[in-house]
Amino acid sequence: MVVNILLFLLFPWVFGVWLFKRDKTIFLRMFPFGMAVAIVIDLWGQYHNYWILKPVLKKRQYLTTMPLNFGLYPILSALVCYIIKNSKERPSSWILVFTCLLTVIEFTSKIFGFAAYRNGWNLMKTFLAYLVALHLVYRYYVWRC
Repeated sequence: MVVNILLFLLFPWVFGVWLFKRDKTIFLRMFPFGMAVAIVIDLWGQYHNYWILKPVLKKRQYLTTMPLNFGLYPILSALVCYIIKNSKERPSSWILVFTCLLTVIEFTSKIFGFAAYRNGWNLMKTFLAYLVALHLVYRYYVWRC
């Protein structure tokens, strides 16, 4: 659990503080939405037993994904929008880059035994879940900012 907190909560917040200093508007608008999307997808996946993160807790397994839902995913959501705003590249390019980045992070977690897939879940479905999530974040950004 300490590894989850360090890697997926505290480390991303270093970038979160940097991003907050750079663009408060994007951070304050995108962080809550990114967190909401992350929590909804995570609860859906845990309800259907598609994935599990270590350490395995008998009663409160959702606690192992809280660092991701309150750290990595919402901060990356805000970071994607910040980069899209300040870049001349197409937004779809950045969405694809960050989708691949998140998929590689999860694949690495799976290789090292921190994550496991169940009930037919696989890396391609992970990629699609991240793609849909980041697309939703971008659509919200276009609508809200």
